[in-house]
Amino acid sequence: MRSRHYLEEIGVASIERPAPWPVTVTVLALVVVVAALLVRQVVTDKPNHQAAAGESAPAKVAHR
Repeated sequence: MRSRHYLEEIGVASIERPAPWPVTVTVLALVVVVAALLVRQVVTDKPNHQAAAGESAPAKVAHR
């Protein structure tokens, strides 16, 4: 039967971090930047959709 202490079996202390701090900080910073860009994209697209919704059908077709 297997032990419940898998980390000890493979020789990894549970206190060790799986990635160094600079890598962790870099990945988190990239996630924050991508999230900010996505939020900004969603917020800036709303006025464009609202403006297009108020136009008449021929005007919408003319913009295509």
